[in-house]
Amino acid sequence: MKLKFCKFLNSELHDIDFTNADLSHIQFNRCDLSRSTFDQTLLEKTDFTTATHFSINLEKNRVKKAKFAKDNLRGLLDSFDIIIE
Repeated sequence: MKLKFCKFLNSELHDIDFTNADLSHIQFNRCDLSRSTFDQTLLEKTDFTTATHFSINLEKNRVKKAKFAKDNLRGLLDSFDIIIE
């Protein structure tokens, strides 16, 4: 599925399966992505700076030039099974 250049604002996007989707240039403004799946997803230039509760495996998704807030990087490290304190 191609959803390029869409904007999601103040949305609860729970349990959404984004597998194999093209989400390049998407803006997830203040969106809760709890339990959503990103697998083989194109996330180039996607904006997650104000998104919460996402979990994205950097080895299984294309994230070139995607934007993340420095205070909200935990969702990028879930696949490494490490403890962040």
